[in-house]
Amino acid sequence: MWSSLAEHLIKTIFYSLFVIHAVQSAQRSSTTFSYWINSIIGLFALWMVKGEVDIAIKRLQLKLPPGCLGFPIYREIKFLQAVSIGGCGLKQKLQNSRRKYGTIFTEHFFGRLDVVVGGEDDLTWLFSGDRNASTEMSWPPNIAMLFGPGAVGNQTGKYHRSLRRLMEPCFAPKFVTNYLAIIDQTTLEELDSWS
Repeated sequence: MWSSLAEHLIKTIFYSLFVIHAVQSAQRSSTTFSYWINSIIGLFALWMVKGEVDIAIKRLQLKLPPGCLGFPIYREIKFLQAVSIGGCGLKQKLQNSRRKYGTIFTEHFFGRLDVVVGGEDDLTWLFSGDRNASTEMSWPPNIAMLFGPGAVGNQTGKYHRSLRRLMEPCFAPKFVTNYLAIIDQTTLEELDSWS
């Protein structure tokens, strides 16, 4: 955890130096254009300082697992590069992080701070913890829209648990085998009507 906080401290110092340099450059600038450019760069660096402090506070308050988040623009470029080579680069990146930090670690995907859980025991804890309301499920907006607002997977808390408890018998193995025959028959009927 301390190495992760040290990373945030180093980045905060770096961005702060950037803010100081931008302010000094803005004060010495001879044209209004360079004054505004330096001011905008300074504000952007100040925004980056705020982001690093926010993430460091989240790490302390939420007790987030360790993980190196990297510098934002460079991190996103490296992420897109890893994804663009067919996912092999992303798999390698996750394996390296797992070797370095263990089975639970923090990563940054698509501009979001995410916790990656990869061990069997950790996954068992995570999914049994859902029943105790210690975790909350969230879907990307497009998937949530696809399921619809009333879907069991889009509900949280007590309402989700009560719906899931009511629906569990419907997904027992003896019922699912009956559904398979109905699904096959319906699919064949629909295919015949399309031809």
